[in-house]
Amino acid sequence: MRKGKVLLLLLGVLVMTALLVAGCGGQNAEEPEQDQQQAAQEQQQNDEQAQQEAKEEQGAEKEQPEEAKQEEQASGGEAQGEKEEITYVSSDEKAEGCVSCHIKVSEEKDYTLTAEMAAMNKEFNHPQLEVEGPQDCLTCHQDGDNSLDKVLHKAHLTGEENHFVSNYDGSCVHCHTLTADNEMVVKGLAQDVELQVIKSSSKDFGKENCNSCHRKVSEEKDYTLTAELKAMKEEFNHPAMEVKNGEDCLTCHKPDGDNPLDKAVHKVHLTGEDNHFVSNYGGSCRNCHAVAETGEMTTKLK
Repeated sequence: MRKGKVLLLLLGVLVMTALLVAGCGGQNAEEPEQDQQQAAQEQQQNDEQAQQEAKEEQGAEKEQPEEAKQEEQASGGEAQGEKEEITYVSSDEKAEGCVSCHIKVSEEKDYTLTAEMAAMNKEFNHPQLEVEGPQDCLTCHQDGDNSLDKVLHKAHLTGEENHFVSNYDGSCVHCHTLTADNEMVVKGLAQDVELQVIKSSSKDFGKENCNSCHRKVSEEKDYTLTAELKAMKEEFNHPAMEVKNGEDCLTCHKPDGDNPLDKAVHKVHLTGEDNHFVSNYGGSCRNCHAVAETGEMTTKLK
């Protein structure tokens, strides 16, 4: 009987102990559960805030004014950050022009102008003669369909698998540069003149004429030729007039005049620090000029 009471007492103690342990454990279990709920709520709030900010940013991009998009295109054709990298060539890389490229590498690889004449003699029956530089070519190639400019432009810029285009990017400034008074000349032919160093790319932005760039984006951003002349009137006292295309400029800027159009346009588009045309259009000659299969070089004025 006494043992039974003892057993019951021990059993009661065990039960009480178990209840106490269970009570404490349950209390402790509630605390992390509350912490987890609070953390989940905070995370949800953070996620909602991040989503809202993302929507606002997307909305701002969609609400970009159409004129801003047009201006991006007018400033180089592509949106900032997506603009294709422009590769430039400096006019001092081939400082001597023709003879900087046409050199003798070895007995088997002779690219001198004299060696080129010998090869052309075999292939085209061209007269074979000693040639030190482009000035010697002018003896025969003066004017007409066989003028030196047409012959060289055809050889260097036209045809499939053109060596000069493939290996030298068809860069105009390997052969040409500006004088101090902004005349475009052929290196090796310009004697006793100071030459400028200019840089240019050969990237073709697909421009049809002056008006492809000089256009009106908005009332505040008018880059038409007429608007440009109005600005030049205020800054340089240039006559203000209506100009439809580049050809209208030839009325005053005659090729044989004191201020020919080529000098004026080359100065504005290729010289000076932070030049807009060089920075945004690569200073590429192809934006303004085109070469025919005959080698004739033309200016896209209209």
